[in-house]
Amino acid sequence: MDVHDLSPYTKLNITGLMNRFVLLLYRQLLRGCREFVNEYGTGNSIATPAEFTPRKGHLDPQLPDSPIIRAVDYQRVTRRANLFH
Repeated sequence: MDVHDLSPYTKLNITGLMNRFVLLLYRQLLRGCREFVNEYGTGNSIATPAEFTPRKGHLDPQLPDSPIIRAVDYQRVTRRANLFH
């Protein structure tokens, strides 16, 4: 059976069911977000949050490495036949 074989009423019914399903998922997502905020808060109540310092290990701050620049001279090699002599 193809979608085009369905009656307009059936198509409308399927669309309505899909819309209800999406709405249900959206409501569950909102409920989950509300529960999380109620349980853990938003973080806005922290007056002076700790400063974040990215680190590689336990002691070394993670700083960007200096770029290594190398000059390379590769000879171009092609496997195509030369069509124009």
